[in-house]
Amino acid sequence: MINEDKQQQVIDYVLGELSATDAASFEQELGRDFELQTFTREIYETFGRIGGGVEAQPPPSSIPQRILRQERPLPFPFIPWAVAACLAIGCMVLATMWTESRREIAKLVQRDLLSRIRIAALQSQVDAYAKTSAVVVWNPDQQNGVLQFERLPALPANQDYQMWVIDPKQPQPVSAGLIPKSTDQERRITFSPTKSVSGTPKFAVSIEPSGGSVAPRGQIVLVGQ
Repeated sequence: MINEDKQQQVIDYVLGELSATDAASFEQELGRDFELQTFTREIYETFGRIGGGVEAQPPPSSIPQRILRQERPLPFPFIPWAVAACLAIGCMVLATMWTESRREIAKLVQRDLLSRIRIAALQSQVDAYAKTSAVVVWNPDQQNGVLQFERLPALPANQDYQMWVIDPKQPQPVSAGLIPKSTDQERRITFSPTKSVSGTPKFAVSIEPSGGSVAPRGQIVLVGQ
């Protein structure tokens, strides 16, 4: 099971915030822990999707013209060329600074998003699902999430997997929809509960009759917070 401290270490490693010694130690552990490898890969993919949503903003188009505009003629004919060269270098420096600032802004935005996102590793409740790996990335602000899993056993035609969000303030788990049937070993789906939940909910997957249930009726096979 990936506990909260280990989850935070994974996030720091992916963002490059571990020291060289801690990163080397983490990589040694990563090399021998399959569950940690899976979780780290999923965090890389999640960060990539979040970072991809940050729109790059170009510098204002008026900056080069404003810099190059001369208010009065210069007394020596060679000076404009020297000034132009200096200004060209200055523009290159400004462009580099702008790019670096944009990267820093994107990183801050990403970090702010991540501070609100919750990550939960679901644990098997029965032996048949001991090899199933499942991770939930939950955005409480948008009330939606992503479930990524591997090696989820296939079900007969008269049964479906159903996703649940368990809010301790509500009398029963809230349905987050069915998991579509597929033969793929590794899959990722998005989900949203049928009504808003609060706090730090748990997440569960149960086996229900075909078409799903209003409340859990079948066996819960995966659960985590």
